[in-house]
Amino acid sequence: MAKEKKQTVWDLPRLRERAKELIQGGLLVKEKDPEVALAKTLSDEFKDALKKQGLVLNAEAVKDALPTLIWTEGKTGTLTALKGVVRRGGSPGRLEKFQSAHPYIPLPMVEQRVRDLSGMTQVEAHAPLLLHGINRIGGEGGIKRVEDFEIPSATTSRPFVIQPKDTKHWRFMIINGANIGLKHARVMEDNPVRQALSTAERLGCDTVFLTNLLDLDLTKAGGPLKALRALSSGRNVNVAILDPSYREEAMRILNTLPDDEVIYETANEVFEDLLTGWEKITHLPKRKPYEGRPEFSGKTYIVLGRKEEDFIVAAAYWDIRYATIKRQQANEMALKTARNALGKAQKEGNESQVKRLTKEIERLAKLKARFATTAVRDQDFVRKYLAMLAYVIGRFEQSIPNCKVIGVNTTHISFGGKTIELSVPDHVKVTDMLLSNRVGAHGPQVLRKDLADAIIVCHPYPLNARFTARERDADGKRGHSYFAVAPMCVDSKFLREALRHIIRKVHPINKAVFNEQFQPGVLLVETVNGVLMPPEPISIGALDKFRMRTKDFGEEGTWGVRNTTSPILFPATRYLWYFISTDIHIGSRNRAIVWCKETGTYLGMFEAVCYMMRREGLLGNGKMPPVHMFSSNDDVTQGNHFETHLQPHVHELSRTQIEDTWRKEMDKAKRAPSKGAALEIFANMRELMLYQLEIRGLDWTQQQVLEVFEKLVEQNLDMYRGILQRAEHAKLKIRGVSKFAGVPYDSRDPGVINIGTGNHFVKTIDRRMAEGPLYADKIRALLRTYPEFKDEGDALRDLVKAPLDGSRFISYGTVKVNGGYEWGLDMRDTPTGGVDWNDPLRPTVLKEMRRGNPSRVLEGRMIVRTYGDKHFLSFIITPGAIFLMGPPGTHTDVYGEHGFPPNNTGVVFLGLPVDGPDGGPILVRPLLFDDIKRIIESKESFDWEKFLPNPA
Repeated sequence: MAKEKKQTVWDLPRLRERAKELIQGGLLVKEKDPEVALAKTLSDEFKDALKKQGLVLNAEAVKDALPTLIWTEGKTGTLTALKGVVRRGGSPGRLEKFQSAHPYIPLPMVEQRVRDLSGMTQVEAHAPLLLHGINRIGGEGGIKRVEDFEIPSATTSRPFVIQPKDTKHWRFMIINGANIGLKHARVMEDNPVRQALSTAERLGCDTVFLTNLLDLDLTKAGGPLKALRALSSGRNVNVAILDPSYREEAMRILNTLPDDEVIYETANEVFEDLLTGWEKITHLPKRKPYEGRPEFSGKTYIVLGRKEEDFIVAAAYWDIRYATIKRQQANEMALKTARNALGKAQKEGNESQVKRLTKEIERLAKLKARFATTAVRDQDFVRKYLAMLAYVIGRFEQSIPNCKVIGVNTTHISFGGKTIELSVPDHVKVTDMLLSNRVGAHGPQVLRKDLADAIIVCHPYPLNARFTARERDADGKRGHSYFAVAPMCVDSKFLREALRHIIRKVHPINKAVFNEQFQPGVLLVETVNGVLMPPEPISIGALDKFRMRTKDFGEEGTWGVRNTTSPILFPATRYLWYFISTDIHIGSRNRAIVWCKETGTYLGMFEAVCYMMRREGLLGNGKMPPVHMFSSNDDVTQGNHFETHLQPHVHELSRTQIEDTWRKEMDKAKRAPSKGAALEIFANMRELMLYQLEIRGLDWTQQQVLEVFEKLVEQNLDMYRGILQRAEHAKLKIRGVSKFAGVPYDSRDPGVINIGTGNHFVKTIDRRMAEGPLYADKIRALLRTYPEFKDEGDALRDLVKAPLDGSRFISYGTVKVNGGYEWGLDMRDTPTGGVDWNDPLRPTVLKEMRRGNPSRVLEGRMIVRTYGDKHFLSFIITPGAIFLMGPPGTHTDVYGEHGFPPNNTGVVFLGLPVDGPDGGPILVRPLLFDDIKRIIESKESFDWEKFLPNPA
């Protein structure tokens, strides 16, 4: 039970409003002791009310309340206006404009608030050691010997082990591509990395991984290109970090900005400045109640990538370059001295000295040719590289709380028994091929049995989050791995505004943020019920909304309390759950099936998942599944246009083999020691015979259709009923093309339940009809046997549909939960852009960028685009659309042996935040074959509340 809030003096009616009036009237700037003056004035005016309530208003109470009285949010709020100034850099001119618009706020208060907003009060800056030479870095006293230093490394055979408390339900966050050093909004609480760390804390993440942390270039100045790169930089010189001998001059230049003078920073100072930025981001404010605690209290792990390597290698080179120049100068001085001495000896006729000095000059001349950077031995470059690496690692671990650098380059982690690979590309090119390139090289790892459960590509400039799955089969059993790309954690809205004037895109960030696919964010990786989920993206907008929802959470001073018990991601996020089971291929010899001992039947992927819900009591008896929509996009039946009757299954037994098996098993049964033993033999034979029937398939299309009626419709009618009940409960509203166009009917209109038509059926009967309408009609007819649908024939025609455009499953419309965001819908049988077998939906994203709005109804909203046909789980998110292809219900057949990678198999659920794309993480929850098989065969309980949380 919530505690009753204690009344304070500021709860008196009109007191707070009157205090604001006095402040805006200039009291704070007019009075010498403003807190005392304000307290006295208000006490006099509210004397009777204060006395009646037994309250006292003193200067201390005024002082505590002043921040909320002065700094207000909202469109016209003072804090909102000041944040706008700080966000754009807080220049003196902008601050003067703010001060002139708000003259009643004392200047010291404005300056203090600016420092708070920008994080300047959170850390103390320290000047690093001044190192002579160009682009050298190092600590006090130089870098120590590193003979015993080992490069942090975690490989497939020796992964970095992390053991969470709960091995069935854990989560961690990947914050990639923060690129601290780029242009950024100066308001610290709006920093996306800080918001991500705060979110990780409140979600109870076990750990956070940081990759691609810095944007720092130590390459030698390259003329105008150096200036172009600088236009993307967000570094402001921190005078406190500069060497004391230069600090006063730098401050003078910074204050006066003379035309003929500039400020010079050493590499060491720049690096320390960026580390100070990380300190600000990772620590809460020093004021009460935060006391400078870490923003994320768990362990933080760093993997260094290409950007950090470039920086470290450049620093090592410049350190050797400096040593070489010193040696050259010393040699040149010795040579000059020897030549002067030789001239003197020649004048004096000192032959022995002339002879000695001539040899010395020859020796020094030879050394002059030797002392060049190109002649430095490789081992010294390695030694310097290790020294710089050791220093950089040490400084990261000192600056970021609870931090450890665990790897350089691709790093392998064992997390709660699951293996995770953080894959580091060797380039910084902006491309949509990151996932495709990594997936295209995974085959040998499958054969070596060292492919991780999840492989996450961490590139400094990725365009968006995306993932796919691949089979990882071994020891005669099926398995799978997820491949994903981590998005960049930056504020794209701010960057587009800040960088839009730059024409020549020299810096990669310019190429990334202005690409129409660019969608930044972070990744959440977790297990639910022991099942590893594919990495789930959280948008930058969702991080900000989560911060706003939770900043007043709990009692005063509890900000930062970790959520270690709730399975719910964002406590205030409700979800619209969309269930996709596509390419079921009834009649196929290669339909993926699992044996269910409880029912004594083989179940396909769709049937198995329905049974899992039924077993947990979610279907019937007044219960509802946590699902609002359903589609089977493609190939409900196998058809027979590929002449599959000529392709027998590899497990098919001959009639003679079956007869022999029966004879042997009957003999065993006759000799069985008990009736129970005999029944077990017959039960095993029943399973074998049913399996043989399954793999023989159904070649006649009519039989396939009847099998759909019996196996998918009749036996799972409770699922369709439950989905409609959930949709009604959530007040789901779907608008099709006809509603927008104002026409009575459009065959492309979506429903709550959407049954597709595939090319297999259509081509089998020469495109004479589509299959979807047959199954939709059957579902509607059987649903009317339930009392609630008995007289709802017209309504069911809108709820259960088989959308078509010609003979193809294509559907356009919108969907929303009552009062929520209206999502666009584009459901179809096959992707529009063909397929990249490594990143299946990549070509479709490119094709849709050219297509515009052919439906005429999807403008101005996030579109959910779903597909089947290509037999792979695939997901990509862009600013305007979610692209999702469901896994099929069939495994690889002989057609796949033409060189295609093996199919994924299973189903997928898509969780859409009711409040829109920034309402929370976009949840993609697949159940693939090996997980379904384990759950069905083990009879283990499956917690659907955790798997599909917060259904509306």
